[in-house]
Amino acid sequence: MTSVRGEASPFLTRVRVQNFRSVAACDVQLAPLTILAGPNAAGKSNSLDAIRYVRDALGSSPGQALESRGGLHEVLH
Repeated sequence: MTSVRGEASPFLTRVRVQNFRSVAACDVQLAPLTILAGPNAAGKSNSLDAIRYVRDALGSSPGQALESRGGLHEVLH
C-alpha cells in the first residue's frame, strides 16, 4: 500500500488483544486482505475497536480514548 506521495504506508502485521470488552484474548496475523468472520457477539467489532483505541490514544491520549468509550470499566473484560 502506498500513500498519495508514493511513500509506503505503515501496515499492521499482527494484532494481539487481551481483556478488551468481550475479547478475553485474541492474536491475529494480518495480511493485505484479512477478513473477520464469525457469529454475532463473537468479538469482531470489539477487536476492531481495540485497534481504533490504539489509534485514538496515539492521536490524543489514552485517557481521552478511554473516556470516549465510556471509561475503563466499560473496556476491561
